[in-house]
Formats: sequence, C-alpha cells, structure tokens
Amino acid sequence: MKRMLSHRPTPATLIASLALVAALSGTSYAAVAKLLPKNSVGSAQVINGSLQTIDLSKKARTALKGQRGPRGTQGLQGATGATGATGAKGDKGDPGTPGADGTAVAYAHVLPTGTLDATQSKNIVSVARPLNGFYCFDLSITPKNAVATIVTYDGTSTYTGFIGVDIRPGLSGTSCPATQSDALVRVFDAANSGLMNAPFYIAFN
Repeated sequence: MKRMLSHRPTPATLIASLALVAALSGTSYAAVAKLLPKNSVGSAQVINGSLQTIDLSKKARTALKGQRGPRGTQGLQGATGATGATGAKGDKGDPGTPGADGTAVAYAHVLPTGTLDATQSKNIVSVARPLNGFYCFDLSITPKNAVATIVTYDGTSTYTGFIGVDIRPGLSGTSCPATQSDALVRVFDAANSGLMNAPFYIAFN
C-alpha cells in the first residue's frame, strides 16, 4: 500500500497565484468599461418609471414646464352672506357751540299788507303801506345801509319781482308819512312794469 504524500505550496507558487488573480480582475473591469462608454445609455436601456426629476439636467427640467394658459372666465357671484350683528351704540357727541347773534341792528319780516311780523322783527317801531308795493318804516335806530329780499312763496302765493330800498333821511319827495320816513321799500313786478304787494325780509345796519 502506497502512502499519499502531501505537498505544501511553495512561496513562489503563492506569489504566482496572487498575480494571476490581480491580472484577471483588471481585465474584467476594463471589459465592463468598454461595454458602457460615456453617454452610451439610451431610452432602450432605461427601465420605465425609474428616472427621477433630479436625474435630469436643468435644461431638461425647464423644458418640462408648460406655457401659462389663458385666463378662465369669471365664476358666478356667490350667495349674499348673512347680515352681521348690530354694532354697539356709539357715545353721544358733545353739544355744538351756539352760533353768535347776527350783526343786523334792526330787521323785519313784512307781510304783503304791510303788517309787521313782530316775532321776526327787531328795532322796528312801525310799518305803513300808503300805496301798493310801497312800504315805509319807522325805526328806533339810524340805519347806514339796508338789504331786502322778496319772499318768493309764503305758503299760499308765489311772488316774482324786484325790490329796492331807500334810506335817505326824511325821505323827502316820497309818499311816506312823516312818522314812517326812516326807510322805504318798493316792490316791482317781474315785468318791472309797476309796483306790487309782496312779503319780504329786510335787515338794517
């Protein structure tokens, strides 16, 4: 019976084996590099649905954004909302400052008949109407000027015309009585063809 002899690899054998393995590994890497050159992967080599946005270039990602569409039509108006609750009542305002009295030293409201409205008159002693549209005054002051205005509607009748005032001392040459000669008012009709009776206001200063 023969006896099997065991052989241990020599150092030279080990070095040769390692060199062979290294050589074969380098060849495999080079072969793979040759199979997939740069920029050689196309659509056919990519699995559908596997690419993400980050895998694309910036230019490609920009191209994916479409142009802005036209503006849509305005929608229907919504239903009216419920009425809000009533707010709290505000504070009462301060009372206004009373106005100062007028500067007229005398004034009067005279009716068409020549009657003086005493409730709206001041410093007027009396008024006389010797002729139609001819009103004479007795005043408690000496006037320097006067302004008169026709009352166009007195609640019953409408009056349209012109008015003139004369405050000459004594009113010489007029039809005013001596006791009512401090001022004279004449009221003319709209056609300025004659005198007429009409209510008016007059203020003296």
